[in-house]
Amino acid sequence: VNVDLKKNVETIEVPQIGATSTVRIIEDFDHNITAIRDFAVNKCFIMPLDRQHVPNPANLIQTFLAMMSGQFLPDNEVLRKTMKVQTPALTEADVDKYGPIISGTCPKEIKTYRLVPKTAEEMKNRRRRSPESLAFMYSVGAHAIMFDIDH
Repeated sequence: VNVDLKKNVETIEVPQIGATSTVRIIEDFDHNITAIRDFAVNKCFIMPLDRQHVPNPANLIQTFLAMMSGQFLPDNEVLRKTMKVQTPALTEADVDKYGPIISGTCPKEIKTYRLVPKTAEEMKNRRRRSPESLAFMYSVGAHAIMFDIDH
């Protein structure tokens, strides 16, 4: 986890573990955006920042320091997010609107898509994972977030 208090950004590198992908997650609090770069398929995904569950950079640092000193124990809650890719891919101009950090993570050579939550009906009808599905989990201090993305 890399936290930049001046830019108000968190960068989380998630390694490949089992069937999960290697991804870089950028939480940009100034632009209210989360960007996910999937290195396995060389694509980027963008969605609104979940401020309810993702602590801002200053709070994340305080949480990790408290955990390291034993003053705070994370709960075992795993937040599950089932998302789908919204097509068509974003244009370079669309990505540039999210600022230099996001456009640097998701350059024009890489297809970038918006992510939207799957509806209850879509989740009910889903019988098996697509071979192009992306799954990963990462810690945001007090709890973990697990993503399942169909694309």
